[in-house]
Amino acid sequence: MRKIKKTAAVLLVACALAVGLFPEQVRADVVIELEYKDDFLKKHESECEEVSKSFLVNSPAGKLTVYSSPESAKKKTEYENGTILQGIWRYEDKSGEEWYALKSPEAHGETIEIIGWIRTAECFPIPDNNAFLQKYSEEFVSMDPVYEDALKEVSTVTFWSYPCSGVIAAEEVQVGDLAETGGINAYCGKFWKDPEGRVWGYINYFRGIRNVWLCLSAPSATDIEADDRVLSLAPEVIYPAGKDGITEDQKTGKDGEDNDDGEDNVEGESNEDGSSPGNNITLVTIGAVFAVTAVTIVLLMVFFGGSRKKNNNKEASDEEK
Repeated sequence: MRKIKKTAAVLLVACALAVGLFPEQVRADVVIELEYKDDFLKKHESECEEVSKSFLVNSPAGKLTVYSSPESAKKKTEYENGTILQGIWRYEDKSGEEWYALKSPEAHGETIEIIGWIRTAECFPIPDNNAFLQKYSEEFVSMDPVYEDALKEVSTVTFWSYPCSGVIAAEEVQVGDLAETGGINAYCGKFWKDPEGRVWGYINYFRGIRNVWLCLSAPSATDIEADDRVLSLAPEVIYPAGKDGITEDQKTGKDGEDNDDGEDNVEGESNEDGSSPGNNITLVTIGAVFAVTAVTIVLLMVFFGGSRKKNNNKEASDEEK
């Protein structure tokens, strides 16, 4: 079960990378000033922090409510457990509770539509490079001279989202300037040793690739497994989605009705966790597709060896059969 849980967690992070939930790794060199369409953000921008963070909805209620702002009871929509959400602005209210503004998946160009705001207490923060840097910043070490020539014998290297993540950010990258004398020190600004004794170097930028890690102990390897000792890869408790997780108020039919503008005025008392009652599930189909796809892929990975080569999973499975 632990192996299945870990595999599912790695798949989750890989899915987040695939759909662009870590934009710091794919930004272009041209800096574009973005405009965010949200009234609350415009009024409180000085109190908000622009931090890109991905979350997995994991609420005891089975779903998460999105509000029009941290100060409003108006419900914009709801997301079932298992949905991946992209937060782009962090806000902490007077009680110390953390909120994130959600980016619309359809947002493109210089104007970004904000879906609404969520409490992150009922979400699992998907592990990423920012979380790694925050947790291990005091453990970074200076370069060990023994690794200065680590790339002399290889022609390509593998970049990872963070050490021991199990998630490849880029593979078969031509070493180029990295292999030259002093190249590693020129490109790697931080170094870290993992629980297995492997040394990793942090690369801010290399040929259009940003914010990645290189394992100097095995620079070309693509099979370094995820290690949840480094960052937790999955929630301690995984709550079910949909009707298995509905609240008592929802069971008794105390749900709000939609307004003409697509928002709900939440009436009556709030739930014990402070969220507003309601049963306006808008992403049942998406949640179901995600769940079925994830379970199918996890089972294939477990039974057929869990190959991490992105384009060789099917071929490896056929050979084993």
